[in-house]
Amino acid sequence: MENDFIITFQNTNYAMKAEKLLLDGDIRVGVLPLPSQISAGCGICLRLYMPELEPALRILTGGNVGKTCVYSRTPENNRYIYSELRELSGSADDPADMVNHEQ
Repeated sequence: MENDFIITFQNTNYAMKAEKLLLDGDIRVGVLPLPSQISAGCGICLRLYMPELEPALRILTGGNVGKTCVYSRTPENNRYIYSELRELSGSADDPADMVNHEQ
């Protein structure tokens, strides 16, 4: 199964702007309601798959979409477990360094 990730935003306007930036950059992205297990962010989030994560973070870093958080999403016992990987301020030098690559 392919790993996927959730990105949360401070408000809905940032989330919608991020979705447009990613779609314009040919990034496969989905819009989801914010899972109840995640208390930070607005009511919606974006879902990305592993191959698109680093390119998406590069786009979002320069996209003026406010503070975001990245969560891994892992299926377990007929539900999803969310683990926060990083909080992004939108000003990192190398977006690939923002992802916690667990071994």
